[in-house]
Amino acid sequence: MTGNATEASSSDALCPRLLPAQTMGDTLMRFVVASNVLATTIGINIDLGPQPTASVYSSETTPIWSALAIESAPVNGACIFTAGAMSVPAGSFELQLDALDLVAGTSHGQLSLLMFVLPRTTEQGMQTDCGPGTTETVAIEF
Repeated sequence: MTGNATEASSSDALCPRLLPAQTMGDTLMRFVVASNVLATTIGINIDLGPQPTASVYSSETTPIWSALAIESAPVNGACIFTAGAMSVPAGSFELQLDALDLVAGTSHGQLSLLMFVLPRTTEQGMQTDCGPGTTETVAIEF
């Protein structure tokens, strides 16, 4: 990650899972990325469509995708890291799938994700300090 938080990690647990999207018959790629710096996880969902292939997917070509993380801050504040087709601002992603095996549920490639950082106002009316930047970039190689 780079932006307001800077972190690098390596773990097999970061590898995405391929799940059937029950309502539409599509394949959903799901990342759950733990962040020690943010003390939370980043959930990333990308709908690859009904017949996904090893290819390039992006926020411009994929209508259903989302990413979210919420970092708690003192005095009931929070920093919300968000991106997605239904988010405002939307953010963006590029997913390069080099290999995809739907039977085994495995995939290999790279994901680059731009998320927006939105500070939540505390119950005392103070804006949470989420750092100087308004975006966070997440890069994943899997």
